[in-house]
Amino acid sequence: MNKLLNAIKEDESIKEYIILHNQINNDKSLKDAISSLKNLQQQLINLNHVGKYKMAQVIEKEYLEKRKALEENPIIRHYLTIQEEIKNLFDEIKEILETGLSIEL
Repeated sequence: MNKLLNAIKEDESIKEYIILHNQINNDKSLKDAISSLKNLQQQLINLNHVGKYKMAQVIEKEYLEKRKALEENPIIRHYLTIQEEIKNLFDEIKEILETGLSIEL
């Protein structure tokens, strides 16, 4: 198990993800944009929950516009790509473990 953990820690995608994560966390404008998206997401959930669907549509439009703008940032775009690669890596590891152990995790 330690070999697996060390291999994960040494994976180039993991290292790059950590660097990008730190860059994002240290960039006030990116942090503010992400925070704004999270706020809009919460508003959208709340509006749908209480049945205010027309207002939810307005908020959803704003959310999608801001999300698109954020995803056009090269750091965010690369971060999301690396994040998907890591997800796929962990899915492969899970499948190998399940097959090797012959159990469902």
